[in-house]
Parts: sequence; structure tokens; C-alpha cells
Amino acid sequence: MRYKFKKIELVSLFILLSFYLISATKDLGLPGLNSDEAFNATGTINLIKNKDTPYIAPPLNLFDREFPLMINPYHGGLGAYLLIPFFFLFGVNVFSLRIASISFGLLTLIFTYLLAKKFFNRQVAFIAI
Repeated sequence: MRYKFKKIELVSLFILLSFYLISATKDLGLPGLNSDEAFNATGTINLIKNKDTPYIAPPLNLFDREFPLMINPYHGGLGAYLLIPFFFLFGVNVFSLRIASISFGLLTLIFTYLLAKKFFNRQVAFIAI
């Protein structure tokens, strides 16, 4: 799949995404932790340390290792698995939790733009992000 971009389109996209990054990282260093951030962190820490967690659903067995599909009764394991690379890169701290959220938000904006451009047009794609 090949996308054609005009120079003005790339500059505009860069400006919009830069605005997102600036506004998202403005309060990155604030103390305190949201309960949702901590909720994913506990599951990730248990996965990294190979702690036995009570399985809500049967785990997925791959390569002689069990991977839990549900971290809690109402929370799947995907968020915990997606945080693992950020914990290895930046350590287990609030910064790594927040930079992960910002990174996935940036990827969401890029994919939203590309999908809207593919299915509609460039103007709709800019409105979408």
C-alpha cells in the first residue's frame, strides 16, 4: 500500500502531530498516578517478574509458558503486554506509563489520518485528526 503525500500535506500533518506531542508532554512530569495507569502497571509488573497470578480465563500456552489473557475480571491483558517494552526501556516508573500512552495516542492519530485519507479524502483526514 503506497501513499502519495504532497509537501504541504506533510508539513500540515507534522504541525498537527507536533501540537499533540507538545500538549500531551506538557504535564508529563507531574506527580501522582491515575488509577487506570496503575491498574495496567500492576499487571505488567506481574508479567515481567513471572509472578503467578490467579487466572480469570484459561491462559494461552506458547513455548512452554503461560500467558494470561485476562489480568482482572474486567480487564484484558493487552494493555499489560503493550507496556512491557516501555518498562524495559525506561524502567518501572510513572514516566514510562505516560510515555506509552502518548506513543499509542500518536500512533492512533497517524492511523486515523491514513484510514480517513484512504476511504474518504485528504480534507476528511485532516478533520478526523
